[in-house]
Amino acid sequence: MVEVIGPDTVLTSDGRYRLYGVFVAPEEENCVTEATTRLMQLASGSVRLEAGPVPTDSGGTPIRYMYTQAGDSIDELFISEGIARFSAFDGPHYPWLLITAENARRAGAGCIWENFRQQFPGRTPRPPGAVN
Repeated sequence: MVEVIGPDTVLTSDGRYRLYGVFVAPEEENCVTEATTRLMQLASGSVRLEAGPVPTDSGGTPIRYMYTQAGDSIDELFISEGIARFSAFDGPHYPWLLITAENARRAGAGCIWENFRQQFPGRTPRPPGAVN
């Protein structure tokens, strides 16, 4: 059994886990709500967890790639649907998640890019992984 306890966090019988490689900004309330609802849909019943290159976040919570019962990557779905920002800098799925994030940015998918368009009319967001 899986309990969703945040927009990117679940509680399983083995403990609490956050999604690896995605970030849902707390100040983007519409994305927090959308991500939490979507995670409830995707994680209903159970999730499969896969270790990434970093075992925990800065607060000590274990972070993992997560998959639905059908085998779909929740991390990838969150990024492609534009409800979470891509935030990984390494890992076995980094190249694919980076491409997914770029495609979502170009498509203007979801609340992440809608918020950007409202906040910065006429500007184009920088590609994922771009350096200042």
